[in-house]
Amino acid sequence: MSNVNEDGKIIKEHNIPLSSSEMGFLWTQYLNDTLALCVMKYFKNICRDEEILPLIEESLNIAQNDINIITEIFSKENIPVPEGFTDKDVNENAPRLFTDVIVFAKVRNDCYGRYRSCYWGISTHRR
Repeated sequence: MSNVNEDGKIIKEHNIPLSSSEMGFLWTQYLNDTLALCVMKYFKNICRDEEILPLIEESLNIAQNDINIITEIFSKENIPVPEGFTDKDVNENAPRLFTDVIVFAKVRNDCYGRYRSCYWGISTHRR
């Protein structure tokens, strides 16, 4: 496949396979995101604070989006998609174990963790 740049020169697309470092980063991120889905689904069921619920929803959406992107990358590269954490690993209807303050702290820490992970991934990979 080729494209033409603004100077009329042909630009060829190069399909460089994922490096082991990139695969490891994506694999780890996939596991982190599937875990976040399980935890946030539980938090969504137990949270009583209406101001925290949208943050939980946003965290669920981000994790699901990441999972979809990583699954697509692995599929295109013919790499097995990890099983990750599933609904079998969490009881969303378990009794309330945490206060809303703890739930908020976990959601906030997950957000910071995602940013750190993203920066680490960007700084250590060639793409």
